[in-house]
Formats: sequence, structure tokens, C-alpha cells
Amino acid sequence: MIRSFLALAALALVAPQAKDGGPKKFAASEEEFPNPERGLMVFVNLTEKHDLAYLREKGITLVFANVSLAAFRGGPIAADFLAKLDQGFQRVRASGLKLVLRFTYSGNIGDADAPKAIVLQHIAQLKPILMAHGDVLAALQAGFIGAWGEWHGSTHGNDNDAVRREIVTALLDATATTRMVQLRTPMFKQAMTGPAPLAEAEAFRATPRARLGHHNDAFYSDVNDMGTYVDPAKGKEWVAQDSRFVVNGGETTDKPKGGGADFVAEMERTRWSFCHFRYADDVKAAWEREGHLPVMRKRLGYRFALLDVAMPKAVKPGGTLELTIRLRNDGFAAPFNPRPLHVVLSSPAAKYDAKLSVDARKWEPGEHKVTVRLAVPSKAPRTAYRLSLALPDDAASLASRPEFAVRFANAGVWDAKEGVNVLAEDLKISDNAPGLSTPGVKDFAEMR
Repeated sequence: MIRSFLALAALALVAPQAKDGGPKKFAASEEEFPNPERGLMVFVNLTEKHDLAYLREKGITLVFANVSLAAFRGGPIAADFLAKLDQGFQRVRASGLKLVLRFTYSGNIGDADAPKAIVLQHIAQLKPILMAHGDVLAALQAGFIGAWGEWHGSTHGNDNDAVRREIVTALLDATATTRMVQLRTPMFKQAMTGPAPLAEAEAFRATPRARLGHHNDAFYSDVNDMGTYVDPAKGKEWVAQDSRFVVNGGETTDKPKGGGADFVAEMERTRWSFCHFRYADDVKAAWEREGHLPVMRKRLGYRFALLDVAMPKAVKPGGTLELTIRLRNDGFAAPFNPRPLHVVLSSPAAKYDAKLSVDARKWEPGEHKVTVRLAVPSKAPRTAYRLSLALPDDAASLASRPEFAVRFANAGVWDAKEGVNVLAEDLKISDNAPGLSTPGVKDFAEMR
């Protein structure tokens, strides 16, 4: 699996440039670089005051917080604790990070969790914070019930289908409809939404089936990942199908059940987007030497590489800009949160930005083609423009921040200051360009 991926990348690196008049070809890059909502993640304490900016400097974009509510098992969450949570979210945003979040009461088997009524009260208290900071919440893990919030060993009898369903319903209501809740095993989702994995026609909706994903906290630890699967072969195939459209990620335990190549292959099969890698230092060192850790760092989640782009050299004001873009996703998965595609024209004289009806969540591993026709404003200044693709964050609060935009895995295309991937520097808007012109075109926008 790894050899075939590296072979494809090597071919892309030596791909010849197109002749004049043909599509512009792009070389893939083997560089490791950060991208939002994917990759190896680290733990943070969300309620402690500390600067998180150093994590971005290390190439980390995603952090995990396990927030203990043990002090509030008998009543409401204290106002000062909620304020600390709010401040923690603000630090995450200021540092250019996203957060995977879980709330728990029990830190071990036998530790007390909380009665159902208290859990629901706490979720209601947390809802304003989760809604206010939904832009930097990558995913919420169901938590709350039993040991480690993993939905077993509840001291208040909450580890049954009825209570689990009630708590998940409350969590879905407490988070934006664009955000997913991860469940600890596929059996839990099957009990709530039925035996069939999510179908493409159901994907990316506000329904529970489309918003419930997976987290495996014992990945590649033994034959059934410490109870994650009843029938490992069938369970993994089910998750592989379901996670085409929902998030899958989690953490390892202390020791792997086998080697790094099989570990990577299993991540690829079940479409992992992020992982907290807990194996011992000797395992990490060996897998680094063998090349498995670099593959994980590059391929967890999505990794988009431009293949080629067909575009004109010039277009009339009031005319039509036609683009055909071919790209490949070399990652394990597609993005799991909304990720719009923009075409940007910019020059010292003017800047135009068109949001397309393209959803990058549909760019599963493999090749994809986007063909788009864009109306060019009639009064656009006649000059040369930079033509770029942008995949900014879908939230208005983050859309202008480059650290939350997606970088393509190509050499020489990324503009870190603007958060765009540059296709060309000299697309001309000219009255002398071929084609027709329509007077009165005001907006740079997709033509449908």
C-alpha cells in the first residue's frame, strides 16, 4: 500500500510540463506541512491558562481536550469553570488550532460518573459555549457515560441504549448542525441509526445518521481493538463504508499488535482523519526509521495535490472564464467538516472571489475533476491577474485566516500570507481576448 502511494508520488514529481495550449501540469510535493482538522494530535488542558501557539510552530493543527466534570457530579457546573472553558476555546482559536473535545466524570473503571439528570443539565449548560465556539470545534466525542467517557462501566446505569440515545440527542442539539459527534464503537451507532452504513444520498445532512461518526481509543491494539468490534472483519468494513461521509479518528494504546505497514493500511481502509499516537518511544523510533510515521503525518485525513488545470490565457470583461481542474486526494479520508472551494482573481487594481457549488467533503481518496464557468465583471480593470484556488474555513469568523485554509501538496503554489493556492500569475482580462462579452455583468460568480 505504501509502495504504491510512493510510486504514484514519484511519477507526479517527474511529470513533464504541458506544451503551449494544453493543460498546465503541477508537480506533487512530498513535503510534510500542516493542514486544518487532520493529522497527529496532542492533548491539552482546556481550562489551564497557557499559550498554545508553540503547537502550530511544530506543525500541529488539531488538539484533544478531555475535560473532567467530576467536581460537579452532584449539581450544576460552576460559573467560573464555564468561564475557564470559554477562555480555553479562545486560546485555541487565537493559536490557529482546532479542537476534538470530550467531557467525562470517571477517569478509571469503578470511578463514579453522574446521574442522567445531571448529565443532561450539564449539556444544557455547555450548549452556549459549544455553539459560540463551534468554529474551532472540529468534533465532539460523546463522552459523559462511564469509565473515560467510553460508554461502559457506568455507576448510575447510564450504559444502556435508551440513556445513550437521550444523551446523544442532547449533544446533537447542543452543537451546530455542521458538526459531528463521535461514538466509541460502531455498534453504538448501529443501535441508534440502524444496521446499514451511511449512503451517499444521506451524507452531509443534519440528521443523526449523517452527524454521528467514530472514535476508536484502542486502535490496532489487539484482534478486536479492546472491544471496539464484535466481529472485526465485518465491523471494520462497516466503518470503512460509513466513514466515507463521517469522521473517524482516535488514539492508540501502549503497544501495537503488529507492524507499521499493516497499521497504515488499516488507517487507510477505515479512513482515519486524526490520531493521538501513544505507542512507546521505541515503537515510534522504529516506525520513523521505516517510514511509517512520515506516511501517517502526510496522509491522515486529506492530502490534495493538483494534477493539471485547463484555463485560458485571457478572457474578455463580461466574458466567461472556464476552468477544468484535476486533482488527487492522497490522504486516508476526505474532509469531514464543510470546506468550500473558491476561485480568486487578484491584481493591484481589483480582487474578485467566487464561492463555487463544490463541496470538498466529496473528494474521497483518488482523482477528482472540477469544471466550472465563471462570469467575469464587465467593469473589471483590464490587466493581468493572479488566478488562485482557496479552500478557506466555512465559518465567517475564520474564513480570512490563512492558517485555517487548506494547502495543496504541490511545489510552489501555496501563498501562506493569503491562504490560497496559485494556479497562474498572468491571466489577462482584456478587450482583445477571444469569446463573447455580455454588458452589465456585475459579479464574479459561478454560472449555473
